[in-house]
Amino acid sequence: MAPFSALLRRGATTYPLTAGSSFAFPNLEADISIVGGTGAAAPRLVSESMGTPTMLTVPIMIQEASQALMRAEVDAIDAYLRLGECTLEVTFTDAAAATIWTVYHAQPVQPPFTPSADLAHWVEASLTLVVSPFVTPASVTLHNAVAVTAPSSLDLSAMTGNYKSPLNIEYAATPTDVHSLYLAMDPTSLNAYLSDGKDLTWGAGETDTADAAARTGSAAYVRSLTPVAASIETSTYPEGPYLILARVKVKNGKTGYVTTDKTVDVISFTRATFHIVELGRCYLPSRKVRGGGSAPLVVSAYGSSASAGDECCVDWVYPLPIGNGVFSYHPDTATVDATSIGRDADSGITYVDNVANEQDVEGGTLMALGGTLLIVAESAAGTDPTHAANVTVTYEPRFGWMR
Repeated sequence: MAPFSALLRRGATTYPLTAGSSFAFPNLEADISIVGGTGAAAPRLVSESMGTPTMLTVPIMIQEASQALMRAEVDAIDAYLRLGECTLEVTFTDAAAATIWTVYHAQPVQPPFTPSADLAHWVEASLTLVVSPFVTPASVTLHNAVAVTAPSSLDLSAMTGNYKSPLNIEYAATPTDVHSLYLAMDPTSLNAYLSDGKDLTWGAGETDTADAAARTGSAAYVRSLTPVAASIETSTYPEGPYLILARVKVKNGKTGYVTTDKTVDVISFTRATFHIVELGRCYLPSRKVRGGGSAPLVVSAYGSSASAGDECCVDWVYPLPIGNGVFSYHPDTATVDATSIGRDADSGITYVDNVANEQDVEGGTLMALGGTLLIVAESAAGTDPTHAANVTVTYEPRFGWMR
């Protein structure tokens, strides 16, 4: 008796296979990049890419009452596999559950012509499949419609597996529709990137001012025709690329300006309600910090008028770490919003209000094995200090051997 049983599954339709006598797991290969150190600095892994589809050979036995029926069985297996992606489920002796691989492609079944095939009408054959190299048990719901008020984060430390898994994420706005959404992975779980404008130390021309539309009830109001600077200490940040976000507005129909010393452009804006702008991308910390030295990110804001009531206003600044993946939805039109935004890991498709939509999307599916999911979002109106939503996160744990 074979040590396992096997079947193909596509939705509710299955195709059982008669197992042969041996089975070899697919090869797990990785492309990695390592940066060497000098002196006391150790080599550091900077990237690892795993998951390239690989070959899997499944031994099967075909036994029928005649050669004609054997040919029909081979044709039936090939026809099932030609219908597209499916899964291979292999149940080993005494296993509590099936071990599952995703099947992307299959070679035609070509049994050898042997005396047993000719006379006894049975033959052993090899079913050669192109599969994901990972074993993926049933999907796990990590967070089920958890209420958040963005900017926020979700803990992913309960994830299991040996390798990073793609995340299925559903962001359902409640009650105000979402205008823009940024999601990023922080494997270090530092979760200390958000700096409120009122908590920063600015130069002359800035005052902390009560504002009901600000996250903490107060924002930094800048009344100046020249840049007024504030410093954000980044020496404790994980080293890597960052997207600098800021929530800003300008009063009385004037123009506001905001920039940093690590990015290229000066971002201008004329909206009188708070909204998120992208200041650019940079690498932080900006230099190697030794002996507790500082590594500041300098943010500057100013306006087209220095008169009272014309202030350039900064609610918060958020250096979003993007080195471990980022996904964003941010339409150019200020009034566009959505009730829900979802990212399907299997298809890599973004759904806006349940309709496939990649028009205003950047980045891609997030991969994780623990860490923290960072969430930044806003409404179109710009009057909500935070953005409320229910967030659902599911994934399929990835292992390298039977489960």
